[in-house]
Amino acid sequence: RLEDLARRKSSRAVRAIVARLGDEEEYDHLRSWTLNALRSLAEPGDAWAINAIVAPSGPLEFGGTAVKEQALKVLMELSMEASTAAITAAARTLAYAAKHKDCQPLKVQARVALEYFARQAAGKISIDDATMSALLALLDIESVETRCAAIRAISLAVPRGNA
Repeated sequence: RLEDLARRKSSRAVRAIVARLGDEEEYDHLRSWTLNALRSLAEPGDAWAINAIVAPSGPLEFGGTAVKEQALKVLMELSMEASTAAITAAARTLAYAAKHKDCQPLKVQARVALEYFARQAAGKISIDDATMSALLALLDIESVETRCAAIRAISLAVPRGNA
């Protein structure tokens, strides 16, 4: 039923998708299916869809590693403008992946997403304290790739003279 509503771009489908992505008890296979429905329903730049992914109760917080990876891919597809929320979400996902074993595909996707969102931000928006804290926290992780990704993101997103 949700899939049919999503294909018709129903506002009820939007509400159902946002609710399902924010449900801590949701099964990962349903989160994955819901992300696919969101991909069908949302247009690039749709704030409601982007916010559903980066929300503190969204799939990047509660989903398993495959769901987090899928959520980052969908977020990259939808993101049309610079966003500190997207940078923060990618940085936190990278921190999660770097601290857990068997997360190599997620680590790679999170590094790609972090650089993508930092490039979008380059010279266009100010980086807020929460985003800078998330980026700086990556420097404390014992992974050369993670530290390099953080330095690259900071160098891209923060205008010269403001670091």
